[in-house]
Amino acid sequence: MKKLALYCLSALFLTNLTSCEEEVIAPQCVNGIVLGTTCDGAYLIQLDTNVPLGTSVVFRGDGGAVLAGAGDTTGTAYANVVETFVALPSGITRGQQLFFDVRKAKDKELVHNYCMANVHWYDAPQVILTNISETACATTRTED
Repeated sequence: MKKLALYCLSALFLTNLTSCEEEVIAPQCVNGIVLGTTCDGAYLIQLDTNVPLGTSVVFRGDGGAVLAGAGDTTGTAYANVVETFVALPSGITRGQQLFFDVRKAKDKELVHNYCMANVHWYDAPQVILTNISETACATTRTED
């Protein structure tokens, strides 16, 4: 009987180890400022300081499509910057504030594009944005 109980507990323990999924704690309703584009097709976004997912970046100009908006910010240092390959609303401008849910990109979601040597590139963590809104936090939530 002891062997059966030990076997059952072992099987239960192993099942729990293999069936657990990584828990992702994602900040909800974060605001961020669009800084520019990267040469590999991403957008650079500065997050609120209370959401420490990003890194410090010195903006050296748009690496991809040039965004309209705030004046020349080349050479400006920004804290807590991330990049995202998620499509942003059309007509987005540099300096525009957006509201969204955010989480770090999982390994299978990372985009590995590379830039030519003569183009600006940025080393910022990749994130996934959902429920993007230009005016306030979206009321409808979607599950990833």
